[in-house]
Amino acid sequence: MAQPSQPESETLRQCVEDVTARWEEAFNRGDVGACAALYTDDATVLPPDSVVVHGKQAIEALFKDWLEECVKNASHSTEQVGSSGDLAYQVGMHAADELLEDGTIERGVGQIVNLLKRQVDGSWKLHVSIYNTAPIA
Repeated sequence: MAQPSQPESETLRQCVEDVTARWEEAFNRGDVGACAALYTDDATVLPPDSVVVHGKQAIEALFKDWLEECVKNASHSTEQVGSSGDLAYQVGMHAADELLEDGTIERGVGQIVNLLKRQVDGSWKLHVSIYNTAPIA
């Protein structure tokens, strides 16, 4: 039987936030390959209002599409982190600017849940990312 989620530790939180920060930096400079490299080979992304995406190659294509749709200035914040064995989770918020058809920029916000997997070398990689753009109550 799996052990319940371990309380958040500063080390775990820093590791998880480091992965998220590297994703933000890569995305905001347009390096979708570097974004995809932060995911496991068999990762899954559940983007808002879209189909589920499986595997690094498809994830890279998704992020390329987002950039082509003029999504910029992505950011994340962490509200909760926990772990059990070689799995960790992050619950938080995401935001990005999107260029609309009329030329205006809209800041989209939503919730995100990331599931990360510890690798053999001890590093963490994203394994599942779930984005939600529902209004925040």
